Amino acid sequence: ADPSLSGYEQSWTRLRNVVRWNVAGLAPSSGPTAQRILVLQKKAKRPIVNQEELVRHLARSFPGVPVEESTMDLSAPEQLQLINTATVLISPPGSLGFIAMFAPDGLAAIFVDSYLPSTRFTRGMDQFVFQHMPYLRVYQHP
Repeated sequence: ADPSLSGYEQSWTRLRNVVRWNVAGLAPSSGPTAQRILVLQKKAKRPIVNQEELVRHLARSFPGVPVEESTMDLSAPEQLQLINTATVLISPPGSLGFIAMFAPDGLAAIFVDSYLPSTRFTRGMDQFVFQHMPYLRVYQHP
């Protein structure tokens, strides 16, 4: 165990490593070999409303970097293999983004907040869970 990590951080890291190995055969040190952006797609509650525009913008802004969309309608091993090849994850709020807890070291996870147009209020839903996962770089938008 890394003595520089808190008890929570050590626990999350151990859990992540056990699940990655037992479900998909992924070693703790395995991860992407090139830059790749994964945008998670939700069709029901709280989707990213301008997702097509976002994906086009990312592809134009980062030429040569693959940008892939996924609904994560995959088996558990396939989901872990997919997240293991990403360097950036963009997720709408809610349960879909929880795959980030099994991500490789250094993944930049961007969680798009839930926006309530009637009140013009944004609400971050995910950062509280992921703040104790030292292997992630967590960002929130807006």
